[in-house]
Amino acid sequence: MRPRQTIRAILIAILLLPLLSAAGYSAGARHALVIGVSSHDFWPALPGPAREAETLGGLLIDSYGYDPDKVVILTDSSGTPPTGEAITGRLDDYSKSLGPEDSLLVFYSGRSATDNTGETYWIPKDGRSESRVGWLGFSDLVKKYINKASTTAKSVMVVCDTPVKSSLTVQKPNPLSSEDLRYPEKALELGRRKGCQIIHSGAPYRPGDESTDGMGLLAFRLIRALTENDMSTADMETLLFSPHLPASGIAGPPLLRGRIASSADDGGLFVMIRSGKAAPGIARAQAPEAVRIPEVEAAPKGVKIVSASVSPTKGPKDGLYTFTVQTAQPASRVVLHIGSEKAPFRGSGLRWTLEKRLSRAGTLNYSVTAADKSGAFGPPRDGYVTVGACLVKVTRTAASPGIGYSGSEFTISAQTDSPASAAFLWLDGEKVPMTGSGSSWRVSRAVSGVSFKSYRITALDRYGAECPPLSGKIMFIKPPGVPDVASLSLKPRSVAPGEAFTVEVRTSEPAARVTLRLGDKALSMEGGPVSWKTRSSWPEPGSLAVSAVAENQSGVRGAARNDSLTVARAAPSAPVTAPSRPSYTPDLSDRPASLEKASARPETVGVDQPVLFTARVSGAVSRVVVSIEGVDHVMRAESSSLWTLNKTFQAFGPKNYTVKAIGKDGHATNEVAGSIMVQAPLVRVVHSFLQPNSIRPGGELTVIATTDREAASVEITLGGVAQTMDAMDSSRKKWRYSTTAPDPIEKGYKIVLKARNEEGKVGKALTWTLNE
Repeated sequence: MRPRQTIRAILIAILLLPLLSAAGYSAGARHALVIGVSSHDFWPALPGPAREAETLGGLLIDSYGYDPDKVVILTDSSGTPPTGEAITGRLDDYSKSLGPEDSLLVFYSGRSATDNTGETYWIPKDGRSESRVGWLGFSDLVKKYINKASTTAKSVMVVCDTPVKSSLTVQKPNPLSSEDLRYPEKALELGRRKGCQIIHSGAPYRPGDESTDGMGLLAFRLIRALTENDMSTADMETLLFSPHLPASGIAGPPLLRGRIASSADDGGLFVMIRSGKAAPGIARAQAPEAVRIPEVEAAPKGVKIVSASVSPTKGPKDGLYTFTVQTAQPASRVVLHIGSEKAPFRGSGLRWTLEKRLSRAGTLNYSVTAADKSGAFGPPRDGYVTVGACLVKVTRTAASPGIGYSGSEFTISAQTDSPASAAFLWLDGEKVPMTGSGSSWRVSRAVSGVSFKSYRITALDRYGAECPPLSGKIMFIKPPGVPDVASLSLKPRSVAPGEAFTVEVRTSEPAARVTLRLGDKALSMEGGPVSWKTRSSWPEPGSLAVSAVAENQSGVRGAARNDSLTVARAAPSAPVTAPSRPSYTPDLSDRPASLEKASARPETVGVDQPVLFTARVSGAVSRVVVSIEGVDHVMRAESSSLWTLNKTFQAFGPKNYTVKAIGKDGHATNEVAGSIMVQAPLVRVVHSFLQPNSIRPGGELTVIATTDREAASVEITLGGVAQTMDAMDSSRKKWRYSTTAPDPIEKGYKIVLKARNEEGKVGKALTWTLNE
C-alpha cells in the first residue's frame, strides 16, 4: 500500500473509532432529577428556576436521548412541587434503586443559605424563612443519598446554582481536553469508571437579566453548552470549563468543580452523548450526506502537551504563581492563555516554566499551547487556579469554662485546619491577638455579660489573607450571693434529756450548706437552698447553745444566728404522738432488770419513712433507751415487758443503734446492737425546656432541667449520646447543658433526662422528642 493510501486508511479508522466506541458504550439507564424552585410558601418568588429546570429537562430528552420516564422535573407546573419531602424522597429512591451501569444527573436551581461553618442549605418550596425548618443541608444530602447512589451507580453528577462547603469536595484536574486526539474515545473510556462529580456556583442564585435570557448564570451556561455542543460525545466538565467551548468567557460568579470527597469516586467522567433529535427552538445544522475524507499529505502540526500544572493551586491576590509544562516533543514556543491575557513560557526542549502574578480574584480557567519549529500550535491543555482565597479555615472554637460567672476569666481556644500565621479574637468590638502557632491558638480574658456573649475567631494564612470568621458563645451564670442565716427556730424550745427537737433555718440567699452547732457538736443540716431543717436530741439537762452558719458554693460564710434550748430534768415526753393507751403496771419487785431482745423494723427504709424500734425486757425496769448515732432516745412503755419507739430519718446512709434497759437502781443492763439502712430518695426530673424556644438545625441548643430535690448529677442523652449537665446554682435542682443542634433534626430525635441521687441511683427519666 502506498503512503498516501496508508494515511487515508488511518484517518478513516480514527474518524470511525468514536462512533464504534459509542455504539459499544454501555450507558445503562440514564436518570435525571431536575429541580427548579420558583414559588415559595414563605419567601418571595424567583421567576427563573422553574423555567430553567423545564428547559433543561426538555433538552436532555430531545437532544441527548434521555428516556422521558427517567427525567423527573420538580416544579410547580410539573405536577410535583419541589417540597423538601419530594426532593429527599426522590433522592432516597435513587440511592436504593440505581444499577451498576446507571447514571444520575441532579440539577438544583433556587434559593440557598450558608451558615458560619460554610454549610449550605437548599431551601425547597416549603422551607421556612424565620428558621431552618424544612431546609435541606447539602452535607446531609450527600451523606444520606448522593454517596449511596455513587456506590450503586456508575456515574453521578450534581449541578447546583449554590455554594458548597469546601470540605465536601476534592479538586482533581480533568485529564482530558476537547482538543485531545481521540477525545471522544478517551471520554467514553473514563465514562466506564465510577465517578461522582459536582459543578456548582461560587455564590447563591442570582436572578437573570436580558443577557442570560432571564435565567440564572449557571443554568444559562449549562443550557448554552449543551445546546451549542457540536460533539457527539463529550463529558460534562469539559463542556462547561474548556476555554474553547461555548460556556466559557461568560462573566459572573466563578463556576467551580470537584468530586464528592466521601463518595465511591474512581476518577470517572459524566458522559453526554447527543441523539439525533434537535433541542426545542434551536435550528440544527444539516448533516452531510457522506463523510468526505480530506487529502492529507502530512502529520498534524504543533506539539502535544503531556502535563501542565500551577503552584500554588490556591493563593493570594497579586501573588506569584509558577506554571510548569512538559511537552511530548521539543517545542519552539509555549504560551499561557488566561482570561484575555497571553504570556510566553521560558525554557527549551520538553520543560517550560512561567512565573506570573495574578491580580484577578476567583477561580480562573487557563490553557497552555505549544508550537513546533514551524510555529504551528498543537492542542491546548486546560487547568484552573484559585486566586484570592484564604488558605486556612477556623474549624473549632471553645470557651473554658463552658459556663462561668460574669467578670471571671475565660480561656478561648481555636483550631485551624492548616497552619495559620496569626489568629484573632473579636470580642466587644475589639480585635485581640491570640497566642499559639500552627493550628492551635488561645487567649485568656476577663469577660462580663448577662446570660451569654458572642465572639468570633478569624485567622490569617501564610500570605496574610484573612479567613471567614467562626462564631462562638460564652455562657454566664449568676454568681452566688453570701447567705446570712435570716431566721432560726426551735420546736419545741424546751425538752427532756433525750427527747427529740427540730431546728429550722432560713437563709437570705441560696446556700450550698448550713452547719448547725449544738453545744460543742457540729451537724450538717438538710434541705436547701434557703430552707433547712435538722431533727436531733440532747442527753444532758441544762441550757444548750444552738447556732447556725451558712456558706455559698465558693465557701464564703455569711452572718450566723444564735439561740438556746432548755433541756429540763422533768420526765421526758413521748417523742412520737400515738393513740392513748391504758397505763401499764410497773414491775415493783426486786428482780434485776434484763433486756431480753431488741430489733428495728424495717431494716431498710427511705428518708422520712418510719422505723419501729422494739425491746422486750423483764424485771424491774425504769426506762429503756435506744442510742442512734450517739443520740439517746427514751422508748415508750407499752407494757411491763414491751417498749417501743417510732423514728424517721432525714439523712440517708447506715444508722447504727444500741438498746439498753435501765433498772430501778439507775444501772444499765446488757446492750443489744444493730443497724438499719436509710436509702437516699430517688430524684426525678420534673420539668425541662429549651433556650431559645425555636431551635435551628446546626444552631445552639440549650436544655434547662429542674429536679424535685437536690441531685448529685443529671445526665442528658441527645440522639443516643449521653452527656453530663452542669448545675446552675448551689441548690443542685436546676441544670443546664448547651451544644449544637443536629443538622438536620431528624424525626424522632429524642432527649432523655435522668437524675442520680447521692448513692448514684437513677430516678424516673423524663423523655421527649425535639421536633414535636
